Amino acid sequence: MAPRISMLKRINSNNNKLVLFHNNYSLRALLFLSRLMSLLMFILILVFPNSLMVSLEFLMLLVEVLI
Repeated sequence: MAPRISMLKRINSNNNKLVLFHNNYSLRALLFLSRLMSLLMFILILVFPNSLMVSLEFLMLLVEVLI
């Protein structure tokens, strides 16, 4: 069982180099979007302190659209 698992890991590591490279860029884009959304949330709270729940629901809507 153990040699078979190591062989599968070797095959997967050879095939996934491009996929990991692509995932690195998508993770960077996701991190940038999350920072942008947190900055937007901070600005919304500063501008509209009374409508915190509205800005929270807006953030949840953004997350649902992104997913």
